[in-house]
Amino acid sequence: MLIAAAYAAQLGYGGGSPEPAAAWLGLAPRALWSGGGSGLLTYVFLNGSLAATALAVALTLVLGTPFARRMPGLTGFLGLLTFFFLCGAAGGLAFAAFSPESHDVLIGSSAAVSGLLAAAVRTAGGRRGVAPLTSPLLLAIGGVWLVANAAAAFTDVLGRSAFSEYGWQAHIGGFLAGALLVGPWTRLFGERIPPFDSPPELRDADS
Repeated sequence: MLIAAAYAAQLGYGGGSPEPAAAWLGLAPRALWSGGGSGLLTYVFLNGSLAATALAVALTLVLGTPFARRMPGLTGFLGLLTFFFLCGAAGGLAFAAFSPESHDVLIGSSAAVSGLLAAAVRTAGGRRGVAPLTSPLLLAIGGVWLVANAAAAFTDVLGRSAFSEYGWQAHIGGFLAGALLVGPWTRLFGERIPPFDSPPELRDADS
């Protein structure tokens, strides 16, 4: 819901247009590296249209739910929020590192959502912990995600196209960050599971 509220504020700031807030709070690589601006933590809450906002909200709810179940309560909410920000920041840094002189402005939560995709894969299946980085499911979905974004990268390298504003670098960076952070975040912010202690009647006779 924060994404929807942020888009409403974005429209309010721009008098009905999302562009003024995007220009102010979006991530521009050249401005980031020159120190003239940042947007590294704010660009993830900006969107270019109502349709993009609705899609971002839907994907966040669907992909974030399996991970959120591992981190209940206020502590878990803070953990999920920081995870979202850090995956977005990692994706933003990947985008800015690839084109450090670019004036293109990156907006949208797709990098953070990519991180949630990785987290959802590693926490799927009802297990207590998280799946290893070498799990077949993570490698398969990560491979598909990499190939899809590599295709966008290939068309971008050939010349400026619609994929120049696709932010494929951010998607890859966000996914990798999510895959790496989900384990530590689950331990830091997740529900504490007490160790199993057998009842007296089930203990060894000599214990």
